[in-house]
Amino acid sequence: MTPDDLERVRRGQSQSVVQAQRSYLHQAVDYFERGIALTVSQSELPDGIHCFWRRSFSELETASCNLNSIKTVEGVRVFKSLELLKSQRNRAEISGRSTPSSRGVVMRCPDGYALFAINPHPSRFISLMYFGNAYFSENLLSGFMVLARKEYFQRRRFSRCVLELLPQTSNCILNAARRISRKLPMEDLPIMIKDVIETPL
Repeated sequence: MTPDDLERVRRGQSQSVVQAQRSYLHQAVDYFERGIALTVSQSELPDGIHCFWRRSFSELETASCNLNSIKTVEGVRVFKSLELLKSQRNRAEISGRSTPSSRGVVMRCPDGYALFAINPHPSRFISLMYFGNAYFSENLLSGFMVLARKEYFQRRRFSRCVLELLPQTSNCILNAARRISRKLPMEDLPIMIKDVIETPL
């Protein structure tokens, strides 16, 4: 424990807070140069529920669609995937009971936005998504997603993807929840989504 840590404890901060402040993720954030704007504004990428479309990483002839929730917490843009249980998908219910979801942060990069995501078990899933800073349609951003893992036979590590901002109404979100699937035949995709994610990288 450093002298600074001891001073924090003396001021009444708990040891858990001290340990969190010393975590390697916290140190990585501290490495950023001060004054650099990493935040993506609401006007560019609004908070809300978004549909995330991509090619499947395990079923090569299919696509995947799931819901992502983007929100702002104390000035930081964060997101999480809404992984619904099968019974919830059937009823199209979004509730607090869900399978472990991927979570991450939204950051600005030179010509778009980067979404860095990890699973509760980071060794199983770490990904980076990039989206351009201009909608190619009224509510659609295009980009790509890369998984941090080695190459496997008949498996993908990267795919073009689309982030679709949904109308933030209960009906629209529930309708989107009904179509959530990790195995969507390509011919069942909206034509604009299909054209984007089928384009070779």
